[in-house]
Amino acid sequence: MLQRLFPKNTFRIPSFSSDVNEPPLLFKIADQFGIDRNLVACTLCEFFCTFFLLYGGTSVCAVRKVDGQDFEYQVPVGWGLWLIFTLYLGFNISGSHLNPAISFLFYVLGQISFRRFLCYAAAQFSGAFLGAALTFLVYYEAINDFDGGIRKVYGPNRTANIFSTYPKDYLSTAGGVIDQVVTTAILATMVLSITDKKNNIPKPAQPFLLGISLWTVVSFWAQNCGAALNPARDFAPRVFTFVAGYGWEVFSYRNYTWFWIPIICPMVGGVLAGIVYKTFIGDYLIHLPPPSDASLSRRTSADQMTFGNGSCSAPTSPTTITSISAPIMGNFSRNGQKPEPIFAA
Repeated sequence: MLQRLFPKNTFRIPSFSSDVNEPPLLFKIADQFGIDRNLVACTLCEFFCTFFLLYGGTSVCAVRKVDGQDFEYQVPVGWGLWLIFTLYLGFNISGSHLNPAISFLFYVLGQISFRRFLCYAAAQFSGAFLGAALTFLVYYEAINDFDGGIRKVYGPNRTANIFSTYPKDYLSTAGGVIDQVVTTAILATMVLSITDKKNNIPKPAQPFLLGISLWTVVSFWAQNCGAALNPARDFAPRVFTFVAGYGWEVFSYRNYTWFWIPIICPMVGGVLAGIVYKTFIGDYLIHLPPPSDASLSRRTSADQMTFGNGSCSAPTSPTTITSISAPIMGNFSRNGQKPEPIFAA
């Protein structure tokens, strides 16, 4: 009876129940417009993963703010762990850039095209906007209870800093620029080192290491201005707070000397990291010549050790393996025959 009312696959999601050889609907639409399927998939991945990242990241900021918790490492730990899970979501599709500064860095290094960078950046900003919006929706009543329904950018009851970064009172504009350029450069250097194929770090381990990297950077350098490090992470939620009733002050704060810093400076810091990493590290991972220090090739009396009739010669190169003969070990076979192994296969 139930089978007649509910035929097989009635409630199954079409994309999962369809033939594995049948392309997704968006691929069919992309084919109609001559759009690269890979670009479509990667752009969607960047959109969703950035949305996922911002929802979790701004949520931990909301909890810390409205609950008044004193656990100072809650935010860096939360962002770092959440980034690990987010990276695993799309790491095998787009690489989970999640950050226009990282995407622009890979464009400068020639790893992605400018068209792909623009698509990724648009997806990242859109996803970040919706991620902040979902956090606002989930914690709407908690935020109202904290600020009394009066949306503030500045003051003890401000809640705009749940979504975007704002500098400490002592920080100058020049100090903010230096902070964001240097801090983003440090994070980007870690990204390049971990994802560089020449370092032979297993791909499944990379998201974990990248999450630990963000945890470290935010723990060390969030004091001045919150460690934005990501134009999408800061500007898109800032736009949302304007829409949500925080007013134009989200942009005019400090007479318009702040809002542009987390947009431009991370882009500069990412490119700077690429130049520094390539100059000092990246170019030498493959083309590293053997050491030519004369002291390494100089033989001394300790280079060769003799034991009875056998000798052990030290290699002249650290990469050379030499054979060792050691007759003093004796012959434990019977009648000159080799003994059978104790553990036979």
